[in-house]
Amino acid sequence: MSNQIFDILKQTLSNQVMEQLHSQIGSPNKQKTSFAANSIINTLIGALSNNANNPQQERQIDQVLDRDQGNGSGILDNLLGILTGQVEGNNRANDGLGILMHLLGGRSREAVDMVSKMSGLDRNKVSRLMIMLAPVVLAAVAKAKNQNASAPRQQQRVQNGGLSDLLRNTVQDQARNQNNPTMDLVKKFLDKDGDGKVKEEVTQIGMKILSNLLGRR
Repeated sequence: MSNQIFDILKQTLSNQVMEQLHSQIGSPNKQKTSFAANSIINTLIGALSNNANNPQQERQIDQVLDRDQGNGSGILDNLLGILTGQVEGNNRANDGLGILMHLLGGRSREAVDMVSKMSGLDRNKVSRLMIMLAPVVLAAVAKAKNQNASAPRQQQRVQNGGLSDLLRNTVQDQARNQNNPTMDLVKKFLDKDGDGKVKEEVTQIGMKILSNLLGRR
């Protein structure tokens, strides 16, 4: 049920799209790029969920989604073309840096550092990847919201059909998902202001991932 947003992102971030992202940030390791992308998605969805817990901010996010993303198809259906410059996207909808500043504010640098330590990917590459993925995440949320709103009531994936419910259930579901080990850490980072315990866990995860990557060579 709550995998709706992640299902949309999985369909969108095809092998071809990931190859393009990998190429554009100049990453020497595709596995690190993939793990960093997953961590970035978790971070942005977690930040959206936190912001949407405030009714006023939820209304603002709803307005931004409706105004800039529509049903999400503009970016999701044309992502490869947008990345390669063959399709001209909506400037406001594709403003990755603006989206990041709205969602993370002054914590953007800390979020980049966290993803860099977890993935082993250079922080400059993480920053570029985060800017490229931010509009994609927002478009996926817009599509999930519209799918849920247009479905018959008995089929709606979120009981109340609200954005905050959709995001909260997604975060909770992914935090329990053993195939997504970073969401729980992202929640701690967002909720606990990145205290020492979280930083220690980030380092431990980063060392484990690096060890796994080296072991595959």
